[in-house]
Amino acid sequence: MKIKTNILLATLVIQASTGTADAINLLTNPGFENGLTGWTIVSGTAGLGNASPTPDPLLGGTQYLTGSDSSLFEATQTISLSALGYSDAVIDAEGLTADFSGTITGPGASNGITGLRFIDSIGDLSFFMLNNGATDTWTTSSNDVFIPFGTRSVEFVFRSNSPENTFFDAASLSITPEPIPEPSSFLLVGLASLGLATRRQR
Repeated sequence: MKIKTNILLATLVIQASTGTADAINLLTNPGFENGLTGWTIVSGTAGLGNASPTPDPLLGGTQYLTGSDSSLFEATQTISLSALGYSDAVIDAEGLTADFSGTITGPGASNGITGLRFIDSIGDLSFFMLNNGATDTWTTSSNDVFIPFGTRSVEFVFRSNSPENTFFDAASLSITPEPIPEPSSFLLVGLASLGLATRRQR
């Protein structure tokens, strides 16, 4: 019975030490409640929508972003990985995951995109995107992707390739390192194994 207790205790501590804290949304003003603060409008014409006559905003908010009548609309936010405390060596070990999501609707939503652009020290490295769909209801797309070798910053992108209005809301981006067991976890495993061996010798 004592052996099982030791092993269970070690397992619980390992789970606690390798778990990650709740993800933090790194984006500024993700629901556009403060207008366009924090966002860069790369192309197209940006505006702010509310509940009338267009759809209700999400998350109990009062506003959302509109990409108005442009053949290519793009709004972005860029997050520096070094500013988050990640060294180049940690980044290039490809042990970081970017979790992201965005919500889109409107007449041009069939061409709406939520994406991540991975940028190295020179410029664009790669672009990972999700296509959003329904034009008559808010549709959320989300995914997680390993941050590729050489990345130095991650850019969140809302984009529409439609000349019709597209509405954007509830953006989210978090960076999560792969959990690594703490030394104390290995120590507890060793103690549990030692207890098991001692018990068997008796």
